[in-house]
Amino acid sequence: MKGYYLVSYVPPSDTFEKRKKNDDMFRRLKINVKRKDTVVHTRDGFFGRLESEPNADAPEQHPLIKAIYSPYKYDGLDVDIAAGYARDIEAGYLVRSWIYIDSSDVKIVETEEGEARIDLEAIVLTSDINGNIQDSKHVDFTLSKFNIDWIKKHGIRFSMLLPVKKPGSYYVHVSVRDKESGNIGSAYQFLNIPDLKKKGLALSNIFVITSTDDINWMLSEVTKETTEGVFIPEFQGEEVRSPALRKYLQGDSLQMLAVLYNADEKAIARSEIEMRVVLYKDGNEFLRGESWPVVAISGGSPDSIQILPFTISPEMTPGYYVLQLLATDKKNSGKQEGVASQTISFTVVEK
Repeated sequence: MKGYYLVSYVPPSDTFEKRKKNDDMFRRLKINVKRKDTVVHTRDGFFGRLESEPNADAPEQHPLIKAIYSPYKYDGLDVDIAAGYARDIEAGYLVRSWIYIDSSDVKIVETEEGEARIDLEAIVLTSDINGNIQDSKHVDFTLSKFNIDWIKKHGIRFSMLLPVKKPGSYYVHVSVRDKESGNIGSAYQFLNIPDLKKKGLALSNIFVITSTDDINWMLSEVTKETTEGVFIPEFQGEEVRSPALRKYLQGDSLQMLAVLYNADEKAIARSEIEMRVVLYKDGNEFLRGESWPVVAISGGSPDSIQILPFTISPEMTPGYYVLQLLATDKKNSGKQEGVASQTISFTVVEK
């Protein structure tokens, strides 16, 4: 979820030589991976032409975009992200990104009035597997009138909503710049958004809820003004770990939320649609929970909201975990449209 593996090679000497008349210079590229069940995203090939000289008149690419595609060159900020999609009746597909920034990399400005201020600039965008930008949003915002000690202890947290025009497989990128120090950092997550116009069960991503505002956002319709805003949580109150960090301690209590789409109302009324949680540790099944029937929400959205209380038990020793949420239409469990699944990964760490 976090790291890059960059694979490079020195091409054969004849790569840039024309092999026949009207050769388009396209060279096929294929990558084989020995590890089982590994997925590799790569291009089909490349054009074996020398790069042209840079155009001095070409517009300069925004530094936040540069940071997204060159993360090693722009690592002044330690940024983490947890992103997921949901559908709104009016706004369509929405990607919400929870973002965490290590406050030690940010310059806190003290004003003449004795207050503190942090000036940030951020871009959140989706790109396809070839790196082409599909949806994007750029915002400037200032954090002020906050508890500096809280920020230093808990980090800088905010979340952004990005409307997405169409379903598909995307990388969700976020890039942030501290205006005072000039430090820039970025993070990304792979996300698959199914086509909800097709028949069959589907699940939103699993969201870790940090406040009642998060639940209200999922339960209510999202306005155009909301989709253009930035969500900033309270800087006071009880400590709730940022979903972007994906790290928890034994004894932590989490509240997760997911939305079930395209469930047949009659099947729900007959208790024919069930949910189940399966927990894996280091790739092996750790816990299989009991199934429960999906219950319709009277007078609300046609989608079914599933709220999952979850506690990191003492038996969950430090390590890497994946929680899988399964939805099954028992009458159609043998068909693809009768089963839906989503996962969320996290790490349990020592206190």
